[in-house]
Amino acid sequence: MDESMQHAHHCPMSTPVVLRAATNVFRDRRNDGRALRVTWHPVDDVFVLSTWRGEICASTFQINRSDVPDLLVAFARGLADRSSIWSAPSYSPRPDDRVAARETDGLRRRLSRFLGGSGT
Repeated sequence: MDESMQHAHHCPMSTPVVLRAATNVFRDRRNDGRALRVTWHPVDDVFVLSTWRGEICASTFQINRSDVPDLLVAFARGLADRSSIWSAPSYSPRPDDRVAARETDGLRRRLSRFLGGSGT
């Protein structure tokens, strides 16, 4: 072995840091092996959303911490939409926007408290 190569292998190495990622798994309602995994990566300050088919990762999406509240607001609006409950199609107008705004404001306050913000 070349002497320069021998020295390259004897360099001091830093201690590896292993962080456990927090992952939640959500099964697809069609129950065909599909799942969504949501994993928090604190070093990169992002959540990774990955779609799976069995043990194969089909796609990933990285979302910055700063964008998560907007995603949660989208979920809150969907939950506040009383017409979103599965039923026969209806041609009624959208639910009162005040209901959605109230639900959204409450979620923002709870999220802000959770993240250590002022809640305003």
